[in-house]
Amino acid sequence: MTYFKILSKTGAVVGVEAIADPAYVRWQERPPMLVRCKQREAEGLISDKDNDTIYQLEGKQLNGVESDELLSAVVISEAEYDEYTATHGETGPEPDPEDDNPEIPGDTPDAEVLTRAQLTERLHALEDELAAAKILLGVSDE
Repeated sequence: MTYFKILSKTGAVVGVEAIADPAYVRWQERPPMLVRCKQREAEGLISDKDNDTIYQLEGKQLNGVESDELLSAVVISEAEYDEYTATHGETGPEPDPEDDNPEIPGDTPDAEVLTRAQLTERLHALEDELAAAKILLGVSDE
C-alpha cells in the first residue's frame, strides 16, 4: 500500500489517499496523450477513488493535462495517513455547510440573501452575459 497526501495548487492539504497498486502516468508527445508508465518515469498518478482524477507528482511537471486546479500527490508514511484520517477523514476538513435557510439581517428587511449555490449560479450567468457582450462589441481581453 502506498499512501499519498493530496495538495491543492496553493499547497493546502485537501485529502489523503491509500492506493494498493498505484497507476503512474506520464505525458507522451506523439501521439499526445497520457500513458501508464513505471514509477521512475512518472509525472503523475491516477486516483484510485474515481479512476478519473489525475494528480501531479511532487517535483514533477505533468504536461498536457488541462486543469486550473491540478492537484499534487506527495508520498507519506502510513502513520501520517492514519493521523490525518483520524482527524479529518480521507477527504480533508469538512467545508462550512451551505446555509439553506439564510436569515435576512435585521437592518435590511427586504434584502434578498442568496445561498452559495445561488450566488455561484448568478456569477456564471453574469460571466456568460459579459462574454456575449464582448463578442457583440468586438472587445478582446488582450
